[in-house]
Amino acid sequence: MKRILLLMASVLALAATAQFAHAQSIGTQDNFDCFNDTGTEAEGFEMDLDNIQPSDLTRTFGASYIRYGDPTVSAYDHTATGGSTGVAIVWAAHWDGAAWQTANPSLGAGTPYIAKPTLTAGESCWTYGLAANYPASGCEHFGISLTATAAPTKAVYHWLVPDPAHPGTLIQNATQASLPASPSYTYYGAGVVGAAPVVNVVAEAPEKPELAAQWSDAYWVKIYTSHSPARANLNDLQTGHVPVKSAGVTKVTFKWAFVQRAPVGQVGEVMEVENEPVRKGDAAITKRFEYYKFSGLYSAESHEANCADRKCTAPQKIGLNGVKELGVYVGAHMVGANVP
Repeated sequence: MKRILLLMASVLALAATAQFAHAQSIGTQDNFDCFNDTGTEAEGFEMDLDNIQPSDLTRTFGASYIRYGDPTVSAYDHTATGGSTGVAIVWAAHWDGAAWQTANPSLGAGTPYIAKPTLTAGESCWTYGLAANYPASGCEHFGISLTATAAPTKAVYHWLVPDPAHPGTLIQNATQASLPASPSYTYYGAGVVGAAPVVNVVAEAPEKPELAAQWSDAYWVKIYTSHSPARANLNDLQTGHVPVKSAGVTKVTFKWAFVQRAPVGQVGEVMEVENEPVRKGDAAITKRFEYYKFSGLYSAESHEANCADRKCTAPQKIGLNGVKELGVYVGAHMVGANVP
């Protein structure tokens, strides 16, 4: 059966009142946990965002909270080779001539590889989230805040590993990190006085250039949504407003979704659109997207996923290949949108 599961979109409709009719901006932040899936220890992480400038970043997560400290931020321009302009955000260890050293060495020299990672359950892969378990957890917590007008057209994540050809330097791991890129929030102001502005949230399956003629790997996504009376900031997205928590939020709901990118040249369709009104007293809407690999049956020819319930509405305990469809947990995004 043909997948119509290329991307997942949810539209958060703000209350249709004159109070919001002329809103000009909305703040968004993203914090995410990502597990090292390289098969070896990683010494850093790179986040590349196309079509923005360094000035579009308002905050980054790091300091004493993770082993790598604060990231470096630099602009890139690959247009001469057919690429794009954008910003590279790099959290990394440095080579001291004999070994890799992180900004906070007591937390470890690099991110270990763990074959079977454990769900972080709303806490984060940092010192206050996993506490003493963080250094050996095999995961890291990263985060950024963007200006209201910033709109990255593409986001790519890579773990950084030592370059065997050039000791003391780091290169991107050969494949992209398993965690799909951050869901994008786009603000649309009201076109008519009294109408509701909206925030369009799109979460996509990752691109897989090596599978250009096939379907991408598939993911189950468990989506939590919370409404909060307090505006969210970058730090809130680690614990305080993470939707799996009940403190500080007015309502928490969750549902399953399924994402898989169509082959090159095939048109994907929107899987889901929902209108979620902001109730009286709401100051922020926060979503947590937990990603798990699909471990069910794939088509041998096209790599298209085939779910036991046919519609891929929720992971089944026994898939068409006889094993459970909910595969390994690869990480989670916590994204907040403040109501204007």
